[in-house]
Amino acid sequence: MLQSIKNILKHILPPPTRTLIRETESLRAEIHSSEQRHAAELESFRREQSELLRQLSTMQEQHFEAIAQSFLHETEALRAELHAAEHNHAAAMNTLQSELRTVEQRHATELETFRQEQAALIQSSLSAQDQQFDRIDTQLRTALSSFEQKNTSLLQRINQNERTILSRFESEKWASRYFHNSRLKPEDYERELVLWYREHTGKQLDLQNPKTFNEKIQWMKLYDSTPLKTRLSDKYDVRQWVSEKIGEDYLTPLLGVWNSFDEINFDLLPSRFVLKATHGCGWNIVVKDKATFDVASARKSFDQWFQRNYAFWGFELQYLNIPPRIVAEEYLENDNNDLYDYKVFCFGGKAESVMFLCQRNQGLKMAFYDLNWNKLPFTYNFPQLETDMPRPKNFDQLIRLAEVLAEGFPHVRVDFYVLNDGTIKFGEMTFTSADGLCRWSDPEPDLKYGSLIHLPPPKTPPTLVPQIKGASKRRITNEQP
Repeated sequence: MLQSIKNILKHILPPPTRTLIRETESLRAEIHSSEQRHAAELESFRREQSELLRQLSTMQEQHFEAIAQSFLHETEALRAELHAAEHNHAAAMNTLQSELRTVEQRHATELETFRQEQAALIQSSLSAQDQQFDRIDTQLRTALSSFEQKNTSLLQRINQNERTILSRFESEKWASRYFHNSRLKPEDYERELVLWYREHTGKQLDLQNPKTFNEKIQWMKLYDSTPLKTRLSDKYDVRQWVSEKIGEDYLTPLLGVWNSFDEINFDLLPSRFVLKATHGCGWNIVVKDKATFDVASARKSFDQWFQRNYAFWGFELQYLNIPPRIVAEEYLENDNNDLYDYKVFCFGGKAESVMFLCQRNQGLKMAFYDLNWNKLPFTYNFPQLETDMPRPKNFDQLIRLAEVLAEGFPHVRVDFYVLNDGTIKFGEMTFTSADGLCRWSDPEPDLKYGSLIHLPPPKTPPTLVPQIKGASKRRITNEQP
């Protein structure tokens, strides 16, 4: 059918077209023939290439096998050489180690010989040096002992001379001040008190307008030294007043009261006790062992104290008319031979703060506490206690007792002792703390405490009442301990 269509086209199409078709068919025939020829050539090339690849693979296998055989032979040869070298090296090392051990043994022998010789030399040298040092040490010890003996003797003489000079100076100073003040008329007290205050503080005292604690204490010395204050400053008379106010249980047991030292029968006193002059402050002797008590020295002290009126030192006029006597009280003590002292500062009958004192044997230390037992950052005259003391269990009772005793006074310091078992013992009523010469570590409490003192109307300073011979004496013997 295709051929019929071609025949029809030959007759229908024009001659040029038929020529073009014949050429196209001729080209297609040539292309087909060329493709067949190329296919045959490609197949032939592929067969040749496959054969070449097979030959190449065979050649590579043969080459690699030859190389592997050669490598194995060379490896075996190297292993043999390495084994031989290791054997030779081991033999050489053994030889070297043997030689090294020989050298070490020789050196050790030489070193030990050297050490022995050195030790012998050192021992010989040390022995000679020790003998020399011993001689020098003996000479130095002898010289030092002699020097210490001479130095001790010299220091003792110097200290004795210093004490003698100081004692004479203090005695002369006291005597000079005492005799001067004792001859004053009451109207001269104010002028002399101002001079005395400036001498000790370097400050001017304004008695017309006192402001600080110290200044108001000076004012009250002159213008508020009442007979009641005199009674309560008396170490013996105060006991009855305290007993009436708070009860006898708070008093330290009394062992005796005498008008002179020679009246005391020490055989009736216990092994430990405290002697106090009733008419002053600090005139006490603590006896911790009666067997070693220096009676003669104590007699001398009390004889001197009995010749003095404590008021004429710093114008603490509440002491002016206290008759001199001696009381003996029971010895009180806390732990470590110490005594805990609680001094309650009261103003207008109300407690404000508490001064605590301890470490009397090592050097007195002080601390102030408020009524909530918070430590306050100041002291006077003594170093601050660094440790914090626990609040006494009976602190509230202590404050209550202090306020009962302080009632009616512009200012008073009420002193108590608190023992280990919690027992409270009355100490004293102090109206002029530190003689009004408190060296405060901070000026603030001086002003604050001064503002709390509301001065009463001024009173006429007391005058000295002559003591009629025998009038103040009482027939008192030792109470049994």
